[in-house]
Amino acid sequence: MNKKPLGLFVNGIETEYGLPILKGIDKYCSQNDVDYYVYLIQSQELPERRSDNFTKTQIGLASIFNKKTVSAVLTTATSCNVFATKELYNQFLKKLTVPVVSIGVKIDGISSVFIDNYSLAKEMTEHFIKCHNVRKFLLIKVNVVIPDMEERISGFYAALQEAGIPKENVTVVESDFNYGSLSELLKEYKTKEDCCFDSVICVDDVLAIESMEYFEKAGIRIPEELKFAGFDDCTASLQARPPLTTVNQQLGEQGIEACRTAFECFEQSERTGSYVPKHSIVQGHIKYRQSCGCTKNARLTQKEKDSQSILATNYYLLRQKIHLLQKCLQNSRTTTRLDDLKQMLYNELIELRVPSCTIVTFNKPIENNSDADYKLPDEACVFLHVDSRQKEYVPQPEIEFNPNEMMLPEKFCGTNHLHVFTSLSNERYQFGYVVYNPNSFDFILYATFTNIITNAIASTYELSALSSKKDALESESYTDELTGIFNRRGLAVYGQNSINQSLVMHDGGLVIFADMDDLKVINDTFGHESGDEAIKAEVKILRDAFRTSDIIARFGGDEFVIVAPKMTMEYFKQRCARIDEMSRRWNEKSGKKFTLSISLGAVEFSSGKSDLTELIAEADKAQYEVKKEHHKRKRAAN
Repeated sequence: MNKKPLGLFVNGIETEYGLPILKGIDKYCSQNDVDYYVYLIQSQELPERRSDNFTKTQIGLASIFNKKTVSAVLTTATSCNVFATKELYNQFLKKLTVPVVSIGVKIDGISSVFIDNYSLAKEMTEHFIKCHNVRKFLLIKVNVVIPDMEERISGFYAALQEAGIPKENVTVVESDFNYGSLSELLKEYKTKEDCCFDSVICVDDVLAIESMEYFEKAGIRIPEELKFAGFDDCTASLQARPPLTTVNQQLGEQGIEACRTAFECFEQSERTGSYVPKHSIVQGHIKYRQSCGCTKNARLTQKEKDSQSILATNYYLLRQKIHLLQKCLQNSRTTTRLDDLKQMLYNELIELRVPSCTIVTFNKPIENNSDADYKLPDEACVFLHVDSRQKEYVPQPEIEFNPNEMMLPEKFCGTNHLHVFTSLSNERYQFGYVVYNPNSFDFILYATFTNIITNAIASTYELSALSSKKDALESESYTDELTGIFNRRGLAVYGQNSINQSLVMHDGGLVIFADMDDLKVINDTFGHESGDEAIKAEVKILRDAFRTSDIIARFGGDEFVIVAPKMTMEYFKQRCARIDEMSRRWNEKSGKKFTLSISLGAVEFSSGKSDLTELIAEADKAQYEVKKEHHKRKRAAN
């Protein structure tokens, strides 16, 4: 490799906006033998609703892009959404120690590659006014500030002003990008008579296509009664019926030009110690199609036919991959030991045919603290590396390295030019990051799998830490003297804490109440020493049946409570069957005159139902119904 890698800082690459840019970058890097690392920010909420601590560590990890690791950093317009304000975003970019190139939006003092959103939106609006005699508009925009979309809106209003059309002729609807939200906002427009507008202008194609579907279902003819336009020229705009008038941003060309600009700035910086920011405008194109009434009865182009063929071919592959993700999610909910987690992740990554994936963990997790400055640790290790060429999982020693000097040890970099990495974070800690080489641009599936890895590792670390606390208990005040498990006091502290930590990680779980069958009969018939033996034997069965991270406590003489994070009712039923089988085998081999059996009932905990005392009472009621069934079966057998 002749050049140091590029870094790309982005808030979502699985979108119709991000993918064409990424393909342009990939084309340039492949032709010039350059690796590039995509830092995918895992932000699932709007900035005003997101935890400041979580956001700070997510953004802080971007400091891994420095002079030792990359030549320059690229960033897209949507990355601004990670930050609470545009000013904070600009400050962050200017703090990076390498040249920065903004793609899609012009930023003063930073190299930028963009189209003239303002002029293109203005020209398209003028077309509606002059060619289609439109005077009343529905403007559909998003409910967050995205700089390039704000420019489009400004261009729209400038065209209206020049044509002498007052702002009162514009109805505005603000929506998010979640499919279905816009349809809910449009429900007052049930017929053409309800519409006080002749055309619908949307700031992007996704909103345009959803609104077209809504009005078509309402019986409104497009373009005869309503004319439509979007922005982005995404693949779906060709599939829309009628095809959507839109703007092609030449996103792939923007990605290529950004790479060229990045290396020009890097080379200038290497020669002179600094560089002059460069602004480049890529020529966008308006695509006039049937949705505005410009063409009639147009035949499908070859590009449209090819697009439909690809969609049909990928449909079955998509279903298969979704099935694998569902299985992985289920497995991650019942895997809590780190060794088991490594094995599970290896198996799932091989099934998904990911060429390579490396999971990096910091030697000491970073606590999310908004009052402290973020500092990338000097010590990290490779927790797991998966190479699709491996035939089977082989445990490897965890190799240590300094992430300030390299993103990965060279032997783990894989063979692809593209490396995607994302933070392993929850709201409390940042544990490290994941780097993978995807085998296609089907990023929505890989991003989903990355979230599963993130949640599984974060949960396992926290639960393992809790398990270590249990093992390290020195105080007998929390443990049962006879069995060595938690007593009622220990349950109150560590059981509730386990529930709280699970909810912080957006996981649920179960509280289980267990009551030994006929312990009083054992005590009365064979003596209390035999009763103690029965209790200890039952505890061993419970410990073997449940996971090391589950909280098991003796609640009373013959009663036990288990707090099981991430456990489902289906998995609980499997545990009950296993306990029955283990009890049967013990009865056959123990040589004791008494037999063991136990009744278990469970209840799910959630954010709306998390009080341990109330959950125990409810689980006890469920257990009582099971015990009644046990007694019925015994009477029938006798």
